[in-house]
Amino acid sequence: MAKLDGALRDPCYGRVLLKYVGKGNTIGDVSRGEKEDDREPINRAVGAALNDLLGTLERDKRPEQV
Repeated sequence: MAKLDGALRDPCYGRVLLKYVGKGNTIGDVSRGEKEDDREPINRAVGAALNDLLGTLERDKRPEQV
């Protein structure tokens, strides 16, 4: 499983306005052998988490703040 955290910050003051989380899983085992064996499942999990995070941002219907 991969988890990505994102935060929307006020550009002037740097305070966090909103927090977002994306999670992703992949099918398959992560081995404890060579690093090359783990690359594909890890990349898929991170890609799924990124898609989840971006989808959450796109679905957020809060009005824009100025």
